[in-house]
Amino acid sequence: MRPHSQSFNASVILPRLLTMGLLCPLFFSCQKEMAGKLNASAQAQAPKSIDLKISESRVVLLAGNETHSAISMYWDTTGGSLMRPAKFIVQAAVRGTGFDAPVTLGTFTIPAVTFSVKALNEQMRLLFEPGKASMADIRIVGEYPDNTTVISNVMALEVTTYQPTRTFGPEQIFRIPGNYQSWKVPGAPQLISANEAGVYEGYIRFNCQYPQFLMVKGVNAWDPLATYTDIGGSKIGFNGNFFCLPKGGGTYRLKVNTNTNIWSYTKIESWALAGSAVSGKESTIQLKEEEDGLSWRVTTFLQRGSFRIRANDTDAISFGHNAEATVGVPDYDGAEIKVDKAGTYNVVLDLDDAGNYMYAVQRIN
Repeated sequence: MRPHSQSFNASVILPRLLTMGLLCPLFFSCQKEMAGKLNASAQAQAPKSIDLKISESRVVLLAGNETHSAISMYWDTTGGSLMRPAKFIVQAAVRGTGFDAPVTLGTFTIPAVTFSVKALNEQMRLLFEPGKASMADIRIVGEYPDNTTVISNVMALEVTTYQPTRTFGPEQIFRIPGNYQSWKVPGAPQLISANEAGVYEGYIRFNCQYPQFLMVKGVNAWDPLATYTDIGGSKIGFNGNFFCLPKGGGTYRLKVNTNTNIWSYTKIESWALAGSAVSGKESTIQLKEEEDGLSWRVTTFLQRGSFRIRANDTDAISFGHNAEATVGVPDYDGAEIKVDKAGTYNVVLDLDDAGNYMYAVQRIN
């Protein structure tokens, strides 16, 4: 007798197997979709903190090293998912101002960056006067897909920036040797044709009571074919007299136009700030002349607004700054210089290097 066995009912079992076969792919598909959503949620989850580290605490930026690495920054995140897509914004501000007017050094999607000397200098010049060691605060602002913003710890950085300069060919140079510097052509102050062909200008400090000089074009030694004199009628030419300044010693702006052979001068008695950023009862703020007579500065309170830097309290000679110009390069008749945040500022104007004038507006607090 055969052992008892359970009968196989195909009409019942087969439909069940077919149903399970259809449901299994659906189940695993749902499971995969759920896992994907969980993973996306984990990726969007912001960390609890960002820990910033920088490779240097002090950097001196030099024009000759523009392609070199200046500083590296890297940051760790704690809490949240290991995979966190985010936008990391590296910010700098004047030390102690609480990042109320920060400059963005760059925006990145990975937690590390190395800045070249040129790149760091371009942004730090927005904050600091070139050639002067200044203190900056550095931080990272992390922005995450779930609309969460996480801010890192603040690191201090001492930075010395530089002002980029241009070089000029002989055809762009007039040297101005005279009695105020013992008639030496090499090293004599220069007038430069920087932007307009045939128009030369520069600022010179004449430290004697009766200034006299000649104009030597394009060469670095006395050459009768390149030495211009005063032939009268405000014109330059050959076989004339010394150029003289009847208003006596001081700082002058000299201009020469070789298209018309006309020369002119303006004695600079003062430079001052004028505009809506100037607060108080005074309509202008006077800059103090430095010992070299070719740079001026002031430390003053400025309110939110704008200003120009004007010579002799008129608009005849005045500087602003055009948006397309290099940071720190003043433009004659340019747009007014903006002050976005009220505070105490150092303002400096340096006209020592013809063709490479410089200004800076550095906030103190």
